[in-house]
Amino acid sequence: MNSEDPFDRLIKDAQDELTDPARNKIVRGIEGEAPRFELLHNALSICSQKVRTVLAEKGAAYMSREMITPSMAGIGGLDAMADNYRPGFVRLRIHAAGLERMGRLNEGHTLRTSAELEGFDACVVPLLIDHQKRRAVVDSVAICAYIDAQLADTNPLVPADIAEDVMAQVRRVDEIPNPGQLYAFHEDDPRPEFLKKAMDGIYDRKCAMLRQMIDENSDDAELVRAYEAKFQREASGGKVQRDPVFLGGIKSEFAEIITALNAKLEASDGPWIFGGDFTLADAVWGVNLFRIHWLGHAYLWDHMPRVRDYAYRTYRRPSIWESAITWPAPTPPSPHTEDVLAMGPISS
Repeated sequence: MNSEDPFDRLIKDAQDELTDPARNKIVRGIEGEAPRFELLHNALSICSQKVRTVLAEKGAAYMSREMITPSMAGIGGLDAMADNYRPGFVRLRIHAAGLERMGRLNEGHTLRTSAELEGFDACVVPLLIDHQKRRAVVDSVAICAYIDAQLADTNPLVPADIAEDVMAQVRRVDEIPNPGQLYAFHEDDPRPEFLKKAMDGIYDRKCAMLRQMIDENSDDAELVRAYEAKFQREASGGKVQRDPVFLGGIKSEFAEIITALNAKLEASDGPWIFGGDFTLADAVWGVNLFRIHWLGHAYLWDHMPRVRDYAYRTYRRPSIWESAITWPAPTPPSPHTEDVLAMGPISS
């Protein structure tokens, strides 16, 4: 590696911040061969789970660098830390995105994570490095589509004849306000108790860490801009985390989302959204449905057998099982998904 090359230097700086050998491993690799892909991600991140699922569907090897985020630190009983706020990682994300192309930095928080809707967040996971193409890619929608296109000869997940429809579903899932269930304290809150405890005060802890990063990097205007935007976003999240009116809207939106999914499934002539073939739409829906289920909201489809059966079918898909449901992590199991864990994956 040429240490003077700017791209190589950005990668090395990010890698040097993630030195815990227990969290760095090669997945599906061949001994002695460096994988083409490298993924900087987090166990609990739903966006990371989607990318891991696509890599599994493709059978692709990759270097896994698992990061601790504030949420995972709280759940795992760890000291407050945020690998996703570290300067090297943030610089690499800024380089990968190109702020001119990505548009405005995300400075608000509507308890959703869609970059397309809300703007670019420089301090989140995942990030994919393609060492062969010498490219870094951010945003889970873009990463999943990129992997599928680069490995098009292996199990295509976005078939050309229905590509527009598949990607429309992928973007729809990306717009789901998942943080509105993960972080928020609804009046009728079914989340596991360990999660409620971990999320109590989470926005204050994030803001404190970001303020520290701003102070420590005051001589780097680009980093400060990214950290200040992230600070504003998290401060906004804290204001609505317990707002009953705002959260009532989130709850209604989830009901509408599942109703729309039910209509898509009823219109399908096969087990998947677009018939007989599993696509990227099914991959991201499966990951998201499990998250909703894990948090205690599977009641949303109690009266929709097509959604219920589809959900369990996706959970048992080997790629989703290994990449989202049983991915090694210090995440306590949820009482809401004990029946899922008892089933196991369907043999591929």
